[in-house]
Amino acid sequence: MTRILFVVCEFMRGKNGAEYSAAMPHVGAMVGKSEVAETVIVRPASSRRLEPVDGDGWLAVGDSASRSRPASSQGIVKALRSGIFASYAISDLLSSGDQGGLRKYRRYVFEEFESYTRTRRKYYQEEQRWPQSEFWRRRHEVGSADGSATKFEFRFKR
Repeated sequence: MTRILFVVCEFMRGKNGAEYSAAMPHVGAMVGKSEVAETVIVRPASSRRLEPVDGDGWLAVGDSASRSRPASSQGIVKALRSGIFASYAISDLLSSGDQGGLRKYRRYVFEEFESYTRTRRKYYQEEQRWPQSEFWRRRHEVGSADGSATKFEFRFKR
């Protein structure tokens, strides 16, 4: 059995396999008359940043630290860069007890995510071809849940 993963927008929530194919004609042409073998599950792929990005004995790296929407095509490069910068921070901490690398890593994660959200917001605002689309209307609203990124905060008991 071949599995096909669909990364879809929220307007597809609740649709069945045939409705997915009809809504996405290029994907539908590739899939052909295949049947959906199991229930289609839609997962959110929203942008987010973890806060804090590190704690006592742990450091979030890659998508664990922050993630961007799949359509931005930044995931792999961002994850590799995050891993490299995290390795520098860990090396500094383990070799000399220097916390400076962790501070730089925190700042990198924050600034990278802020840059991504500014760029995304700019492109979303420039898109004006579908003014009646609920998808685009939400993204044009400044500060909307779908038009701006989400920051997740975790608090730990000590």
